[in-house]
Amino acid sequence: MRGPAHLLSSLTSGDDRTTLSDVLASAPAQLMQTPVQRETEASAVLRNALSTYTDQQVEASREDLLRSGYYRSALLARRRMQAKQKEAWWTRVLCAVFVAALLVAALLVGSIFARDEQIIFTYLPPAMPTPHPSRVTSSRPRSAPRSAPPSSSSRSRFWRHRKFDVHYETVKPSPETGCKNGNGLTPSGPHADVVFVAGFGCGSFHFHRNMESLARRANVRCYAMDIVGQGKSWPVNLDDMDGHTYNAEGWVHQLGAFIDEVVHADADADANDDDDERCKRPLYLVGNSLGGYLVAATAARDARRLRGGGVVLLNATPFWGSTAVLPWKGVLPVPRLLRTALTGYWDFFRSEANITNILSLVYARKEALEADSHLIRSIREPSDHPHALDAFCSILTSPALDSNKSLTAAFDAALIELGEYATVVQINGREDPWVVPAWGRRAKRLAPPNHRLVEISPCGHCPHHETPETVNELLTSLIVEESVHSESLDRAAAAEKVKVEEITDGTPETLLGHVFSWLTK
Repeated sequence: MRGPAHLLSSLTSGDDRTTLSDVLASAPAQLMQTPVQRETEASAVLRNALSTYTDQQVEASREDLLRSGYYRSALLARRRMQAKQKEAWWTRVLCAVFVAALLVAALLVGSIFARDEQIIFTYLPPAMPTPHPSRVTSSRPRSAPRSAPPSSSSRSRFWRHRKFDVHYETVKPSPETGCKNGNGLTPSGPHADVVFVAGFGCGSFHFHRNMESLARRANVRCYAMDIVGQGKSWPVNLDDMDGHTYNAEGWVHQLGAFIDEVVHADADADANDDDDERCKRPLYLVGNSLGGYLVAATAARDARRLRGGGVVLLNATPFWGSTAVLPWKGVLPVPRLLRTALTGYWDFFRSEANITNILSLVYARKEALEADSHLIRSIREPSDHPHALDAFCSILTSPALDSNKSLTAAFDAALIELGEYATVVQINGREDPWVVPAWGRRAKRLAPPNHRLVEISPCGHCPHHETPETVNELLTSLIVEESVHSESLDRAAAAEKVKVEEITDGTPETLLGHVFSWLTK
């Protein structure tokens, strides 16, 4: 007599000569003495077989199985299994249809009610730092980054700040005019300083289309600084990072120290030693996205640093740190469980394919991306640093400025404070899907009357990179003439085929804009 294992193998392989009754007959007699034992045997022996046998085999053995008591219990088990499989399949289909319907509805609402004020929030992956020297090299020129070759007048430097070597670039023109002071005009040196701060995921390379041009046109000295955790600004000693947090508070302190120890120090060194009074060059802080948030907060904490200059916000994000909902607030070292959980997501997030997709989303002028073949690689390269993932985890979970208040409290307070002491100009791309026009108009209504808002269209999240000539002319007019209107600006806008409009009252133009205004009061 063949054993049960052999018979079960023959049955599942499709041998028509083998029936289920043969399998039952091969089972030990002692397992068939009671109904409970028969049920146990049905679960143990027939469950696998019943998933593969044919209907013909079932019919051939039906009478024997009914008399044995196996068929009923096994068939019920099979039917329950099939019902669960069908239910799971339909559940997945219904969920997919529901999500697709929500997306379609969102697109329809956005297209009907808010052509330029659709509220979409996404995040650019952070560019993490690349390896760098462990010692200060602020006086020695560095080799040009691979992102884009800077001009001959641009130098890449490092400045030691706490535990970090902070990277920055500077462009100093050879001006024929000087800066104004109480005694008139000094014969040499730029007459203003401009500091650029990039958005989340970028570094000084994002301003290569602006620095040299602005330095030449406006006779200013330009700086572009990488905040720590991005670009080339990274710790001197990776083993000495326990207790540090990559957050907005640290970045604001870094920018303030950079102004005091580098920018103002250079300005004072350029002053004429024969003058009784040092040449106090005005300072203009220019920030894009997260950089705008940081320059506003830094200037508001001590407006005297501006020395009569101003703040320019390029699609500045009005809040930061909104993801700080976990018990861990970004203090290094990163918990092992969180680091493991984010590793796979981080590898996808920093891929060149994903960076390309995100930039395609936020850039309204795709030709600007095509013209800068180094941009994507420049964002991607720093993420290869061995500490990049730890910085990414810390940034994602770090708290906001004024975390005990609303998300926009710090930005709102900075705009109100600055309006009393300095010039504040917002230059926004109207087609930005992140910092939508409703945010800029809200800031215009909130800030004092001297706050100015200029919108460029078509333009997305990075106007300085998408429409560099237009933005350069706006900055030049602001610094030289304290105006946002000039004939050269009109020519630049016409050349780049964009419309430049100053918004005077900040009133929303669409239904969704009015709803957004009511929600963010």
